[in-house]
Amino acid sequence: MWDGRIWKGEVCCTGAHTITCKFSSKIQEYTWHLSAMYAPNDRRKREEVWWELAGARGLFNGPWVVCEDFNAVRYPSEKKNCSRITRAMMEFSSFIEDMELVDLQLAGGDYTWRKGDKHVIAARLDRFLISVEWNENFRNIKQQLMLRVTSDHSPLMLQCGSWEPVKSYFKFENWWLQTEGFKDRVEDCWKSFICEGRPDYILAFKLKALKAKLKEWSKTMQGNLALRKASVLNQQPVKSYFKFENWWLQTEGFKDRVEDCWKSFICEGRPDYILAFKLKALKAKLKEWSKTMQGNLALRKASVLNQQPVKSYFKFENWWLQTEGFKDRVEDCWKSFICEGRPDYILAFKLKALKAKLKEWSKTMQGNLALRKASVLNQLAELEEVHEQMSLTEEEIYTKTSLSMEFEEIQEEIAWRQRSRALWLKEGDRNTKYFHRTANAHKRYNNIDQLTVEGETLQCPEDIKREIIRFYKKLYTEEED
Repeated sequence: MWDGRIWKGEVCCTGAHTITCKFSSKIQEYTWHLSAMYAPNDRRKREEVWWELAGARGLFNGPWVVCEDFNAVRYPSEKKNCSRITRAMMEFSSFIEDMELVDLQLAGGDYTWRKGDKHVIAARLDRFLISVEWNENFRNIKQQLMLRVTSDHSPLMLQCGSWEPVKSYFKFENWWLQTEGFKDRVEDCWKSFICEGRPDYILAFKLKALKAKLKEWSKTMQGNLALRKASVLNQQPVKSYFKFENWWLQTEGFKDRVEDCWKSFICEGRPDYILAFKLKALKAKLKEWSKTMQGNLALRKASVLNQQPVKSYFKFENWWLQTEGFKDRVEDCWKSFICEGRPDYILAFKLKALKAKLKEWSKTMQGNLALRKASVLNQLAELEEVHEQMSLTEEEIYTKTSLSMEFEEIQEEIAWRQRSRALWLKEGDRNTKYFHRTANAHKRYNNIDQLTVEGETLQCPEDIKREIIRFYKKLYTEEED
């Protein structure tokens, strides 16, 4: 559900209609909460959801995101063919305002739910709501409508990207009133503004001018809490304390390193003084070592993640056999390969040539599931855009239905069935999650961790590979008479 290398997630509270999770960053000190919910269709029962979310909010502070199906809209424009504000709309808007949540603009469309083939009924039932704290930490936020394939609800994505930041509005901070000299500054500014006209015009002019002056002042050290806090923190760096890591004891050569360091420390005096001196010197050495690749988990983890990907080997996919014209293609290719020699050599030559041809074909639309899936999704997206503007024709409805069926039956289960070796399952069973899990388990087991050769155990992948090649070369080498 989330990247365990970056976030630690845990369920902190559950209710009849909601579940709230806490996420803590493993990279920096940052914690936020996510509440997912499903609101009933009945307006009175939805009131229980608002109370439940308000109760969950009382358990924690900081950034908060609320999402899922609210089964309610805020304005008539969010529901197709709606022209009046209902009580349910007002209650939903009151909940958002009471919780001090931000309702983000929806990008990519107007509605998240549609009913029927002609979409006579449509509404924006799903959305992300974010707290003020979340908005302050992630200034550039938008929620994007994604492609709807099989469900009557369109998925939403909350994302941050490199678009233009939201305009920053002026906000008066109450703590300014306690700042030394603030009131005198305001009074001097107010007197310095010269304007003539009616009293209400003079008042509006002076307030606007004062706002501009305070906005400038809010960016200085005296009027900005963040700058003052940063200044205090930068005056004296936080002391980094040494911490012994237990996993160091399992690191190859660690104990020998400690022993060598201990012997290298020369000191004279009482036994307790010698012990304290050596411990302090050893601590300094270990602190230096903890910043190297061998003694730092973060560096080792980054090194593993940055390694080159494992070579991708060719693999025949069983679903190719159901592809139209595939067998004829293989037969034509096989006949086109010309080779002379012993039968086993001819067979090996043709298989190698066929493999190269199939490898090329597997990168085309016809032989690649990912490309076919992307093509179907693009065609569905185009039809969805047309449907937003007008009703679809019978031909377009038929095309959309066919594409949806192709997407569901794109033979992905067949491909995963081969990899999982679960041949006893029927092709129609849509148990893709099982297939993924089983195939991944087989990948883990189809691996040689160590190999014993002439009494010696090899664990290095390169040594194992070299011995396997040597063994089969020897096996298939003809001995001279």
